[in-house]
Amino acid sequence: MSERQYAAHVGLSRGAIQKAKEAGRLVQHADGSIDAAASDRRRAAMMDPAKLWGEARNALAPKLKPMPDTAL
Repeated sequence: MSERQYAAHVGLSRGAIQKAKEAGRLVQHADGSIDAAASDRRRAAMMDPAKLWGEARNALAPKLKPMPDTAL
């Protein structure tokens, strides 16, 4: 996956992906492309859950139901 594709996958800018790549938070194939599944796992393991990116953040967000006004 390219930097642009991975940026769209996680909901970040290409610049943020480049910084993550330089910091070793992404897993790359021999040709320099990004292994999305492995990179998602690595980022999740390295980061505070409150600071997760894109889909990972949405996956860990609590599923809250709206409360009717009468209950308040």
